[in-house]
Amino acid sequence: MRYDNLQTSLRALLLCCAILAFAAAGCGSLPRTSIILGNDTLGAPSLNVVDHNLLTGTLSRAVDDAGNISIEKLKGDESLTRYLEQLAIARTDVFTSRHAQLTFWINAYNAYVLDMLRLNPIKNAPSDISRLKSAPIVIVAGKRHSLSDIESNLIKQFREPRMFFALVTGERGGGQFWKEAYVEEKLSDQLDRAVKSYFTDTVNSRLDKDKNTIFLSSFVQIHQEHFVTAAGSVVAFIRAFAPPAMAEHIDQRPTVKVSYFKFNDALRRAR
Repeated sequence: MRYDNLQTSLRALLLCCAILAFAAAGCGSLPRTSIILGNDTLGAPSLNVVDHNLLTGTLSRAVDDAGNISIEKLKGDESLTRYLEQLAIARTDVFTSRHAQLTFWINAYNAYVLDMLRLNPIKNAPSDISRLKSAPIVIVAGKRHSLSDIESNLIKQFREPRMFFALVTGERGGGQFWKEAYVEEKLSDQLDRAVKSYFTDTVNSRLDKDKNTIFLSSFVQIHQEHFVTAAGSVVAFIRAFAPPAMAEHIDQRPTVKVSYFKFNDALRRAR
């Protein structure tokens, strides 16, 4: 069956199921998304390849060079909706590499965050969206997931600590969106960029030479066990991605301490 026929069938089914899904979930209990299913499955998913260029198109229009998000530009973005439709009928048993699988799930996570940001009221922070990470509203391969499911049950199997800087929920203290989707062929370089950018940003990471202390957002503390497993210590992990001045200080003062400050949960909103 051609994809355009699949897309038409999907939209018809979504329209039929939407009212039942809304009633079953409870009025207002779940975040709004563009894709809604009334059942856990959509039959046999049929799309072998998801077009990540659709997500890149959305990001290139709605995200600025600093990673700030224009909610207005996200609204009505057809590329994002088409990408979510492809995820809904995609097969997840066809990946030929670890990078292909990891790329798929990172992009799925980020695409649904963008969708929730554009469809739900936000006053100051993404956390204003009730059940942002716990709601089972991420439709992939005909099944429902939550963002937490993807992070905990699907992504952690890769033992890839850099992923935490690529899974973006839009807060100022977390990783940032880029103007392109993640792609299999350059995934490692993109993950390196995400981590380096985070530790270069003085909102999230600062070195006080006099106190011999690196001050970090508690975002790092939340995930520190994965950084310790990968590098032996949080400082060793930072050293691999730190800006030159911080890296030089760590080399000269291996006893450098780490202190954490409050996570900045404000939305990275474009002005």
